[in-house]
Amino acid sequence: MAFLFGSVLGFFSGLVGWLFMDMSALTAFSLYLSVSFACSALAMASRIARRGFDAPLPE
Repeated sequence: MAFLFGSVLGFFSGLVGWLFMDMSALTAFSLYLSVSFACSALAMASRIARRGFDAPLPE
C-alpha cells in the first residue's frame, strides 16, 4: 500500500516538476523513483519500530 501511495505521489511530483519547474525528464523520473522508494522504506521502518524485527508479517 505504501509503495502504491508513494508511486502516485512520486508521479504527480515528477509531473509537476517536469511541466512547471523546468526539470528534465530524467530528473523528474529520478524524483518519481526516489519518492516511491522513500515512502516504502519509511513504512517498513515504522513497522519495524512498532512491532520489532522478529514479529510475523500480517497475511
